[in-house]
Parts: sequence; structure tokens; C-alpha cells
Amino acid sequence: SFGSICYGSLFTAAIRTLRWQIRGIRSKIGNNECLLCCVDFLFHLVETLVRFFNKYAYVQIGVYGKSFNRSARDAWELFQSTGVEALVAYDCSGAVLLMGTILGGLITGTCSGVWAWMKWSDRAFMIGSTSMLMGMILI
Repeated sequence: SFGSICYGSLFTAAIRTLRWQIRGIRSKIGNNECLLCCVDFLFHLVETLVRFFNKYAYVQIGVYGKSFNRSARDAWELFQSTGVEALVAYDCSGAVLLMGTILGGLITGTCSGVWAWMKWSDRAFMIGSTSMLMGMILI
């Protein structure tokens, strides 16, 4: 199973290496970097899809002890049979965590901003926004 997991991680590492090389080329080219930016974005999409399918393949490797190729094929078949439901279930947990982080940051920023407005009215926005970011990071 460990070899299968390493084999699956190899794809992500190769795509990430290509993205870093594209970014290196972008930093050297001063003009017309729009094409390289689009290619970098496409590699980012491919990397995101590979990571998405690798998560489901890793679960099948861990639970059933299959090889990476077989578990990736089974994960693809699972995704095709369930369709959008798997993607929605995957995205719902991230959305809930994001909303919780934003809500916690807003509560922290509002409370400290009101307190700062009572003490120093000219510094309230700076203190409130800094506290909001700190609250989001801590949550």
C-alpha cells in the first residue's frame, strides 16, 4: 500500500514541478506573459483534479489494499456512477469550514473594532481589521 500511495503522489509532484518551472519562466519574461499565466492556471486545474481523485484512490488503497492503478480506476467509476453528489459532498465540508472561519473573524473584528472605537476613534478600523485577520487565522 505504501508503494501505491507513493506512486499516486508522484503525479502530483510532477505537475507541481512543471508549475514551478512555468513560474520561473514567467519571472524571466517581461512581456507577453499572459499565455504562460493561462498555462499555469491550466496546470493548477489539473493538479486540483489529480489531488481530488487521489484522495478517493487513497481511501480505496487503505481500505481494500488495492494497487494505485486499480483504486484510481475504481474511484473514477465511483465518481461517474454518483455524479455530482460526490463533488457536492466534498465541497460542503470546505464551505462550512470557510463560513465558520469568516464568521469567527467578523465577530472578533467587530468586537475589537467597537472596543477600539470607544478608546481611540481614529484607530478603530486598523485595529478591527487586524483583529479580524488574527481571528480568522486562529479559527
